Amino acid sequence: MTVIVDSSFVYALYNAREQHHQAAVDYFRRSSDSFLVPDVALPEVCFLCRRDLSIFQPRHCDYFELLP
Repeated sequence: MTVIVDSSFVYALYNAREQHHQAAVDYFRRSSDSFLVPDVALPEVCFLCRRDLSIFQPRHCDYFELLP
């Protein structure tokens, strides 16, 4: 199954201080689903990571695959 996730889910994966971080990580690790991140969510995730975490390029980008 493919799950469409929004920016808050992806951001929670990166930010350990975010309220839903552990739940997002647990779901991501145990799920066999594919995750689809809409392209419009990526700029928001990058902005939040840069603003809150001083991350200029989110780590672990190998988790994501760009689709045409």
